[in-house]
Amino acid sequence: MPDNKIRLLHISDIHLQHPAALNPIPRWVSEPYNRETLYALTELAYELRQSYDVILLSGDIAHTASIKNLVFASRFVDSPVNDKSSNKWLNYHKEPTLSACGKQIIIVPGNHDRFKGLSCQPGGTEFEEVFYHYWYKYNNDVQEYFIPSKEEPQLAVICVDFSLKSIYDCQRFIEGSLWGQGKVYDDKLKFLKNKTDEIRSINHCDILWMLHFAPEFPNIKNDMELIDSHKLIKAATELKVKYIFCGHTHKTSSYLAQDIQIRCNGTSACLSKDYDTTVYLHEISISVRKVKQIRSLKYTYDNIKSKKFEPTKPQSVPVSAL
Repeated sequence: MPDNKIRLLHISDIHLQHPAALNPIPRWVSEPYNRETLYALTELAYELRQSYDVILLSGDIAHTASIKNLVFASRFVDSPVNDKSSNKWLNYHKEPTLSACGKQIIIVPGNHDRFKGLSCQPGGTEFEEVFYHYWYKYNNDVQEYFIPSKEEPQLAVICVDFSLKSIYDCQRFIEGSLWGQGKVYDDKLKFLKNKTDEIRSINHCDILWMLHFAPEFPNIKNDMELIDSHKLIKAATELKVKYIFCGHTHKTSSYLAQDIQIRCNGTSACLSKDYDTTVYLHEISISVRKVKQIRSLKYTYDNIKSKKFEPTKPQSVPVSAL
């Protein structure tokens, strides 16, 4: 039987901020998006739209969880295209929009999408109010998506939000931990495991997980880590979930945590000498509803010459290599 192909455009950490919004976050924590880079990102997504099936957004869509920023970010995700514009990926506000690509969009919130108030403390709940079409209010922060459809699934993507519920859940003796850390909460992990078992038994398709935080990321700073990430890796091992897609670090890396292949994207719209400004195109080969191989093509933003995202050599990782 020939392999089926599912292609995913992986975007992460775009940190959108309304032009009139305040930025209470210290620059050493994170930079907001760069306008020119966001336009280049949308242009790339539009030009490649025949080359992928689904868009993944692995968190930090907004720079903070103010309503102004979240609504601005939602316009980037799904506002209608201005048909009268010569540029086919601009909305009626003359802003870029992914709706021009005409693809299913799968999202998970990041820690910045939960920052509330001028102090940017964790635990905001406005994300569900604005992105209610994508992230349900009473889902225990676990949301499943099916590709191409729930009726005939080839692949399920289960998303989980491990953003801090409260300032008291971070390692408060570490500077900046309230802004950068996440935590594997036992109740969310249990729900994630149950949802994985349920999909396996009912829908009979392979599964990958997507979250914002990068579990067991090599040499990660303490104020950026996912607390108790070993619990997540243990659960993935027990459930034979082979792949986790994520972001958060603003650094690209493909690495192993025990036998789990982690695909971590950088930031897709922010610029800094310390950031990897990247987009990934993942081609997943599936045979008999099992993932056999993932080939990844990285696009890196050229801030010197072209001011566009340029492709690099593709990487291929078969399941047998894990």
